[in-house]
Amino acid sequence: MGKKTKNCIFFLIGASGSGKTVVCDYLKKHCASKSVGADLAVHDIDEDGLPDFGRGHWRRYRIDELLGNAKRAIAERSSLICGVILPHEVIESDLFEPEMRVYFILLDASSQAISRRLSRRLESKYGKEKSEESARDNIKFSKKLRSQISMQRNGFTVDTRNKSIKQVAEEVLAIVMRVLGSKAR
Repeated sequence: MGKKTKNCIFFLIGASGSGKTVVCDYLKKHCASKSVGADLAVHDIDEDGLPDFGRGHWRRYRIDELLGNAKRAIAERSSLICGVILPHEVIESDLFEPEMRVYFILLDASSQAISRRLSRRLESKYGKEKSEESARDNIKFSKKLRSQISMQRNGFTVDTRNKSIKQVAEEVLAIVMRVLGSKAR
């Protein structure tokens, strides 16, 4: 086992339909039971619900709120924050400090997976046209995230194609454990 380093803040990011929520839920369950070998606080940016409007300002507020909570807890444990978040939104936060150990993990889903997942999630509520529009927007957003993550020295990508939720979560945890300098049990 490697030497454990200072705690970190991880952002698990991806477009809508990339699998963040199901992976986040899996990690919450397994990190709470301490069965993964890491003391990791896991939060979803929208765990307290989404506003009906003004999501841009709300998202910045939630990033600041969760980043602040993670900073206060950093002496005790690392944090993983899941959400539709761009790296620059974290870096531009008033609470971000350059010496902080912040890492980004992108869940990268195929265009087909994003379309399929959003269709299942949105079509019955908003109709086929709106779900197809959302899929197109999120496929474009996914490309933007790939570009941004490639420019981060502290960025990782997890390809979610043909992997179960458990496999994706284990890959995310392997990254966390590697950064923290220890191995998962």
